[in-house]
Amino acid sequence: MKNKVYQKSITLGDLGKFTEKVILPGVERIVDKRIQPLEKQMDGFEKRMGGFEKRMGGFENELKLVRMEVRQSKNEILNSEDKIVGELKKARQEQAAMYLNYQKIEARVYKLETIVKILAEKLKIKIEDILPAE
Repeated sequence: MKNKVYQKSITLGDLGKFTEKVILPGVERIVDKRIQPLEKQMDGFEKRMGGFEKRMGGFENELKLVRMEVRQSKNEILNSEDKIVGELKKARQEQAAMYLNYQKIEARVYKLETIVKILAEKLKIKIEDILPAE
């Protein structure tokens, strides 16, 4: 039995499927990983806020603590958002690089197919005799 190598041209549809199956789930995992700790922090913050009204006697001190916690949470959220944006930017750059490579490969395949056709004409060989059917 002969080993045959079948090659299929990569299409934009293939790249889209790859993006949906690989890149987007990876980005979602990164986003989920960054957001889950923040959700836990927000749950703790909401629990502390529930007892706030009961402790009106130390309102000024509580208010200062809440402001500090809000600032800390805000900074943590902003830092997490910056990290997520950075990860998304990297994913976009990788996708753009993959698309450029795809275009280069497609151009090279076109040139090689043209050369094969010219050689086949000069050698009076049918292309079907030397290339596997698609």
